[in-house]
Amino acid sequence: MIATGAAPVSLVTVRQAAQGDRDALTGMFGRCTAQTRYRRFHGAVTMFPRRYLAEALSRSPVHHALVASAVNTADAIVALASCRLVDEGMAEVGVLVEDAWQRHGVGSALLDELVVHARALGLRALTAQLLTEQAWTAGLLSRYGTIQRSRESRGVVVVTVRLAPGETPGETSGETSGEAPAPTPSDEPDEVPGDPAQLSCRPAATRYASA
Repeated sequence: MIATGAAPVSLVTVRQAAQGDRDALTGMFGRCTAQTRYRRFHGAVTMFPRRYLAEALSRSPVHHALVASAVNTADAIVALASCRLVDEGMAEVGVLVEDAWQRHGVGSALLDELVVHARALGLRALTAQLLTEQAWTAGLLSRYGTIQRSRESRGVVVVTVRLAPGETPGETSGETSGEAPAPTPSDEPDEVPGDPAQLSCRPAATRYASA
């Protein structure tokens, strides 16, 4: 989850993803480094897994996806986050933020909105798969509820958040616009940013083998 930190803090708009976002998302993916892509999809992918992207853009009731766009910039999608139902009362979350926009609170803003959506659906838990080098991000998820970690398996840790009742930090409804919340330095190790730039659904190599 190490970021370049190259972009200045800017305004972003968060909204639900739509079919018309496909080209802009393809462009965003192309601007991500191989390391960022690997940390998100746990594989050497050169494009979005087709099945995943189709689901994310379908506005299906079982797969809620959000995009973050830089305000006043053409073709400006800079991040994609999704929340997919995987079991009764539980959804799996994934976040991808392009490198130049990491470490500026974009991932945190997207997670806040996904948690608002999850609570509105009455979900009780969210889960994410993290590479062991990213396992520290589980602590950032603790503001949403109680954290439970699985044992490490092949370099991956599964983290489950039992959602606590109450208002999510930055909770809003519908489309939001404003300055992305800044990372909190006290919550992060010195060598990594305090913003979840990549949280993973199941690795592309297993879940999307037929995509």
